[in-house]
Amino acid sequence: MKKKVLISGLITSNLLDESALFLSRITQVLAMNRDAEIDLLLTAPFEKNTVLKQLLNYPNIHLIDPFEEAKYSDFHFFSGIDVTARGAALLIDYTLHHNDYDIIMIGSLDVGRELVRMDSRFIDRLLVNVTGMTKNGNAIPEEIWQLLLTIISGGGRLLCQTQQMIHYLHSELHIENEKMIYLNPMIPDNLYTFEQIFTPRKRYNRFSHMDIFSRESEIITLIDQFRMLQETYPEAALYLAEDDTAKTQEIPELLHEVLEHASNIIWISGLTPSSTINLIRLSDVGILYRKDDLNDSFELSPKLFEYCNMAVPPIINRSEMHEAILGADYPYYADDDVEFYSQMVKVIEDPELYEATARKVYALAKQFSCTATYHRLAPHLFGIPENETDQLVSEVFQKQEPIFREADSIYFFPLGENDMQFIEEAARHGRILSMDVNNGVALCHVQAGESGSMSDMLKAATELAYYTHRSHFAKASEDIGHFIKGAPLPIEQIPASEPAPEIEYIEPGLVLSLETENAQLKNELAVIKRQYQRLSSSKLGSMQKKYWKIRNKKKNKKSR
Repeated sequence: MKKKVLISGLITSNLLDESALFLSRITQVLAMNRDAEIDLLLTAPFEKNTVLKQLLNYPNIHLIDPFEEAKYSDFHFFSGIDVTARGAALLIDYTLHHNDYDIIMIGSLDVGRELVRMDSRFIDRLLVNVTGMTKNGNAIPEEIWQLLLTIISGGGRLLCQTQQMIHYLHSELHIENEKMIYLNPMIPDNLYTFEQIFTPRKRYNRFSHMDIFSRESEIITLIDQFRMLQETYPEAALYLAEDDTAKTQEIPELLHEVLEHASNIIWISGLTPSSTINLIRLSDVGILYRKDDLNDSFELSPKLFEYCNMAVPPIINRSEMHEAILGADYPYYADDDVEFYSQMVKVIEDPELYEATARKVYALAKQFSCTATYHRLAPHLFGIPENETDQLVSEVFQKQEPIFREADSIYFFPLGENDMQFIEEAARHGRILSMDVNNGVALCHVQAGESGSMSDMLKAATELAYYTHRSHFAKASEDIGHFIKGAPLPIEQIPASEPAPEIEYIEPGLVLSLETENAQLKNELAVIKRQYQRLSSSKLGSMQKKYWKIRNKKKNKKSR
């Protein structure tokens, strides 16, 4: 049965901030249900597709841009400045009065508060993401707990980023657990094996730190610590990166003089989602160490899971939230500057511990993928699947075990590191006819009673690769070279120059239409043309053209 879903919040579609990423990814997750029809209401003009470009490929996602649609033209606040929480609530309220929705998902408490104040008729369909919640010993502000209780008493539900937040709200406000839904930070599905992601080296000495504008004074301390490290390990490198939410891509004034005389400390700005992933992949360690005033937050940084997804262990504060994810015995906790320095030394001096930790964090990231999130979230929003196939898909993914359905000879198996092993197992049930993929699970159709052949298995593996979009191209540090601002070394000398596999994600549940696929091919052709033109205009290209021109002349003379 079809379900209409409205998703909105203070999303800035032209920036790469966490609110935009949250709303973009939860939209992708819900779109994995083929019976869901989703409207994503923007609260900023759709100027750049940095965050939202993948959503355009989904047949069951519709982007509502009120800055372009005529029916929203009467709103007075479209003046080029950011829309406030009240402005976002007005847009949502207007949309709700013109469309009928089964589910209304709001990305932040401030927008939810304004919407509830305006109109309480929609509360029974409301799901509000709880943000800004801490356990610092102070009581929950009365305005907030009254809002939460109003949503709950009206039949709405709360989305909580951690189990600790659910426990806290249950103990402090006596909110029933079934009124709260665990919704973890989401990361793209990564179908590569650890061996494909991880590049063993003799020494791991490349560190990266992102989002440096928020606490510039702490960055100065970090750089001082890193300079001390370089006195013993001069080859160590530090990337200071800022995504394209930054209002400027210039080096902050506070850091300019520091970086001007630094060695192997590299400033990078203007990162898109894909280039952020590639920079993480080129790093050995992510720096998430912060001052301890953030330790009481019930929320988790998405960067934690993005680093883990690339098998890059972070140096991070020890907190209840982090221990719940990484374990109490995680080796790279730092609670002060002295511990932070010693952890950087530990990474460099103990490569065996580092490699074991990299494997551990890579494995734990799987449970926070978009597909894993969907399978946890779907029963709360859409109920138990009505058809048997969807039920089996959910069971296979959650148990990570294959199932063979004899009635129609379909072998279900979870996608991951054991794909070829499962394909061989499917071939034991009969000749493999075709492959499908459904929300992280492969459906292998076989002809029972006929023996499987090696060629059938190879064909199945090739077909599966098309669905998972798994590629193994090399990607070197030169590809992020145009983001470097004032690098102290020529880009080819930056220590991160070892080739690494490029990570190409296919968003979960995405089925590309012929039109979309054609557009992608056109884009790839344009890239090839640009590469040819660059080569053609180079000295090497000029020599090659002269060589072939002379050779063709000689060939023509001989043919005469």
